Amino acid sequence: MPWDLISSTEAAKLLFVHPATLRRYETSDGKWVEIYGMRIRVYRFDGGQRRYDRNEIIREIQRLKKAR
Repeated sequence: MPWDLISSTEAAKLLFVHPATLRRYETSDGKWVEIYGMRIRVYRFDGGQRRYDRNEIIREIQRLKKAR
């Protein structure tokens, strides 16, 4: 399955949070965001830009909905 990497702004919209919230809940090593019981991988590129896999976010949201 190919990656569908999106910006912090787009990821924040999917999660209904502010982009700064994603940065705030990054793990200390900066490789993951842990928010609302989800663990989402952070991909970093030259210049420090963060990207998130849209499919991973959607899977995590669906997993949480099933757990309710």
